[in-house]
Amino acid sequence: MMRWPAVAALAVAAGLVVLFALPDRTERRAEMPASHEVEQQYGVRFTMVGVTADHGLLDVRFIVLDPDRATDMLSDPARLPDVVVESKGKALPSPALTPMIHDPVAGRTYYVLYRNSGGVVRVGDTVTLAFDQASLRHVPVL
Repeated sequence: MMRWPAVAALAVAAGLVVLFALPDRTERRAEMPASHEVEQQYGVRFTMVGVTADHGLLDVRFIVLDPDRATDMLSDPARLPDVVVESKGKALPSPALTPMIHDPVAGRTYYVLYRNSGGVVRVGDTVTLAFDQASLRHVPVL
């Protein structure tokens, strides 16, 4: 016959095993870098780059800071940034399914979707968002 102290000790031991066996839910994500140069020249602040659509697309999100500067980029697909996979030095193909925005609103979040053919970009990679005259490097991919 088991005694209560033994049962309590067994319960505590089992609880500790379960606690240490669970994954760490406090993992930290890499912070999104900022570029004063990109913000000044293009009027946007990038907030996220993430893999989506079963790894077939890359979702690039940003907030419009200056609608006048952002309009040039958002109304012409040729002016959108190239996404360069830093570990491979390879740029993704042109954006896909990208809405052209002619009247952006300051403070609003917008997105651009890029083709991620063959799953070139993966969660945990870092990319560079490269413009003609500026770039945002070491962007973590979620």
